[in-house]
This record gives sequence, structure tokens and C-alpha cells, in this order.
Amino acid sequence: MSVNWRSERQYQDIIYQTYKGIAKISINRPQLHNAFTPQPVKQKRDAMHSRKT
Repeated sequence: MSVNWRSERQYQDIIYQTYKGIAKISINRPQLHNAFTPQPVKQKRDAMHSRKT
């Protein structure tokens, strides 16, 4: 089964997508080997708190 994830918002360091009420958040910093820093954490927090209900 193929899932058609839909981009909801644009961020610099993460990819935020949804499908039928499920959110998928991926770190998107390939130039830095997806290093985990405070910026993606802040963006993830924003994505989680601004989701549609």
C-alpha cells in the first residue's frame, strides 16, 4: 500500500507531513549528516503545537 503523505508546513531543518491524522516529522539537514541541534527541536515543537485538530 502506498501512502500519500502531504506537506503541511515548510521548515528549514525538518519535513512535516501528514496522512489521515498521522504526522511524520523528519530531520532534513543532509549537508550536516542530519545533525541534531536546537533549531530542528524548535521547529519540531512548532509543528507539533500548530497541528490541525
